[in-house]
Amino acid sequence: MAPFGVAAVASWISLPPVDPAGFCVAYSAIILAFLVGMRWRELATGAPAVVAALAALLVPVIPGLCLLIAAFLAQALVDIVAVEAGRMPHWQGLLRMMLAAGAVVALILVLARQLI
Repeated sequence: MAPFGVAAVASWISLPPVDPAGFCVAYSAIILAFLVGMRWRELATGAPAVVAALAALLVPVIPGLCLLIAAFLAQALVDIVAVEAGRMPHWQGLLRMMLAAGAVVALILVLARQLI
């Protein structure tokens, strides 16, 4: 979670040689792919999130951030459904929900800075 917070804070302060938004997009894509990879048995629900993560790396920063926000929210919804269906332990669903919430908040902060 710390890299999300660092990227969100760094995007609001001036760091000329560093691109915090680009770092945030790259790190978020990796984390999203990792979250999906933890549930590899359900390829149909995870593949769109991986495609969104890869697409976020290929498009400009603002659309990439929007894609990642949507993908993290979609992955959180898939996790809720998995917990309700008994395919994921409650504690794991809670942990993944906290990660998704932290990621989405940080991504929204970085996006807000890019739009200002």
